[in-house]
Amino acid sequence: LIIDGETLRFHCSSPGEHELGIMYGSTLIVKNSTITSADDNYFLFRITGPVYLGYTAYLMNAWQLKESVGINQSLFYMGLQTIDIRNSTINNTGFIYFDSPLVLRIRDTKLLNLHEVEVSAKNYAAAPADSEARRRKNFVRGKKSLWIFYRDHPIYDFAMENVKISGSDLPLNITFAIDKKQGSVNIYNVNFGKNNIVVRHNTQMESGWYSNKKKLPTELGLVNCKYKGIVFSTDKAEVVSKYYLDVKVVDKSGRPIKGAKVSIINEVDKNYPAENMMKRCEFLSWKGQKKRGIRSFYFSSFTPITSTYTNADGHTPLPIDKKGTIIVADFVQDKLGKKEFTYTIIVEKNGLKKVVKGVNPNSKWYRPNPNKPTYTITAVLDGKTTTEEELKKQGLAGKIGP
Repeated sequence: LIIDGETLRFHCSSPGEHELGIMYGSTLIVKNSTITSADDNYFLFRITGPVYLGYTAYLMNAWQLKESVGINQSLFYMGLQTIDIRNSTINNTGFIYFDSPLVLRIRDTKLLNLHEVEVSAKNYAAAPADSEARRRKNFVRGKKSLWIFYRDHPIYDFAMENVKISGSDLPLNITFAIDKKQGSVNIYNVNFGKNNIVVRHNTQMESGWYSNKKKLPTELGLVNCKYKGIVFSTDKAEVVSKYYLDVKVVDKSGRPIKGAKVSIINEVDKNYPAENMMKRCEFLSWKGQKKRGIRSFYFSSFTPITSTYTNADGHTPLPIDKKGTIIVADFVQDKLGKKEFTYTIIVEKNGLKKVVKGVNPNSKWYRPNPNKPTYTITAVLDGKTTTEEELKKQGLAGKIGP
């Protein structure tokens, strides 16, 4: 289904009376459009997954499950859809629950007036009480406004960029469970408003529920995002908060220097290097599959980098330049605590070097417009070593310019 330049209205005589169904393996493209209700009564999404079962997929996965072929055992329990929403508004709805789509892109879009609701208990009872199907359903039981889950299946493409979220009930609990073995996922420039981000581990559903109840750790990258708080509802779930880095390189006379090399080193944990916004999608060799413990395909929202180069204005590239821009992690946090990061920046050009130590990303770096820096570090290429704190005292680090 393609909705392009249209308005789709749901006329519900009571809250949640009507649903927008997205079936197993389907494709939904929404662009330059609005999906809303015709009055105060909200509509719901009905997306195939553990709650709403699709058709039997035993020809695809019964052999993987090592189960007998039957209606309750041979479903994929995930969506495998292709969903692309851009430049659109979705208003007055609830229970948006994406479970392992093949492709999910939500860009330049508003999700407004979301409701955190549960659906009828009969959807969880549509299986024998002691069956694997019921166990799988119970694992994802609960009120939902927006949930995004990935597990047991490759992520072929994912994007959540420039999205605004608001809720009718505050705070909402926008929930993520991303199987980090399948991919490294960032969301970019998402304004959650006064709502919480909830992260939780996932659980294997495609293979051997009884024989291997394995937890699938979640890692979610939040790049330039605003939110009320982060809730860790389980163990083995972590968030990495990240911001765009803006460095301006000038000579001793204050003139911008083009083509200066800017290198970034994490002083605390080299497992969290700087990165850009270039996606990586790769088919793994047999050795690679064995190392990661997954099948064939790996996705990442970003590429780790060690350096970039300044533009004609002396600044490092903006996010509009996905390859050249620099993103650094502020902290990584899980249920047990938080680890904060600082960085060393090394600037080089024509044999001259400037070193700035102790650069500390934080919420002051947040950009309402990602392509308009709010915090700049100015590096004078004078061959000296300094710290961010010293630059602040000199007026060379902070909110600079109009």
